[in-house]
Amino acid sequence: MEILLSVVATVITTASLVYAIKTNKEKQRFERLVRDKLAGIAGNVWHSQRSADLSDKNFTRARNATYELEESDKKQNILKHIHNGARDAVAAKKMLSNLLGEVLSMQKGMFGTDKIAHPEMSENQMQSNEQSESS
Repeated sequence: MEILLSVVATVITTASLVYAIKTNKEKQRFERLVRDKLAGIAGNVWHSQRSADLSDKNFTRARNATYELEESDKKQNILKHIHNGARDAVAAKKMLSNLLGEVLSMQKGMFGTDKIAHPEMSENQMQSNEQSESS
């Protein structure tokens, strides 16, 4: 009878261990997926933020070129629209900066990292981000 109980206990222990290992592997896979997705979201926000910055610079160039035109009502109307577009680009950049901070904060809280991944990031940009993680 004791041998039977020992065998049953061993089987239950082994099954529990196998289940725990399987569950742990699934958890690690899920965590890796979430961590990589957050890094990708951060990368997309980073790229959008960069695009908003470039947009603002293009509005500045358009404004400077418009100043060279003769004075007219059309010129003033164009300058007004350029100004509004430039301010929208700056506002978008600020909102994207806040969103990037939220995503990085979520990463830091969940995984202890604040990785940004985007196909258009150079190795230097990724390294500088990783270095800023350790500081």
